[in-house]
Amino acid sequence: MTGRATVEYCSRPFDSRGRTYKEVGAIAQWTLSKKGDDVFQGWEYKKRFARMKAGTLPAEEFYAWSRKFREMRAACDAGKISRNEFMT
Repeated sequence: MTGRATVEYCSRPFDSRGRTYKEVGAIAQWTLSKKGDDVFQGWEYKKRFARMKAGTLPAEEFYAWSRKFREMRAACDAGKISRNEFMT
């Protein structure tokens, strides 16, 4: 392994799809960080993220939706809208 000694994952191929250990590790770390957040465990976010990764949803469309999602989540956390309003 070359590069910094603090790098957790190398850039060798991980699987037959061409993903590297670095890519798979980043996804795994993101998933771990969102494990306790019940909002991100919601079906809609995961479904749209998977569609973007698969290439069936344009990244720009996902990120625009994600921005609105985060704004609504912040409003829910601040008590401006109810949890039911946020989840619908």
